Amino acid sequence: APLMLGQSLLTVDEWYGRWFGGLLGAGTVAHLAYARRLVLVPVAVVGQAVGAAALPTLARLHVEGSHDELSRLVGQALRASLAFALLAAAGFMVFAAPLVGFVYQRGAFGPSDAAVVAAILRVSCLAVPFWVLQQIAVRAFYARGDTLRPMLLSSAITLAAIPLYLQLGTAGGVLGIALAGVLGIGANALATAEAVRGEMDK
Repeated sequence: APLMLGQSLLTVDEWYGRWFGGLLGAGTVAHLAYARRLVLVPVAVVGQAVGAAALPTLARLHVEGSHDELSRLVGQALRASLAFALLAAAGFMVFAAPLVGFVYQRGAFGPSDAAVVAAILRVSCLAVPFWVLQQIAVRAFYARGDTLRPMLLSSAITLAAIPLYLQLGTAGGVLGIALAGVLGIGANALATAEAVRGEMDK
């Protein structure tokens, strides 16, 4: 129930892009959506894959009471995932322009659209390590059967991020909205990781 009722910026960031991007003129929402689809590729490959693979083992260790081993495995998964996430984010940032051109540039999607989406992608790639961190850290709670605390934390940060999207979108346009997503997701991931660290120290 908490997972169904709560909201995280991993999901709501797309909604915010639509809402606040819609205030900036034609094409903004589409540009944000195109960039978001690409930036989710390394997130899915690294974060979701590692998180899904680690969850059964984490849950088993919790049931067995092997808390030291659980803490070690969580730390190991976080370090490995972040290393891959940083490499993937760097690669997507460096090759943003040719990547966008290869995937999208045809028909009505011209060079000017490609340039805007590539710029958004470069900014959005800064969020990839945070997205991956969130994917792994939250599973340390799920392994304990605790979905309430990460839901409350994510929902609170999601609501608190609304003024950030509005302010940065007004000041920086489409890149401001992308940066708001980076900062919001970063805050969410770091807060979740800190909560996991506190839980592990008990």
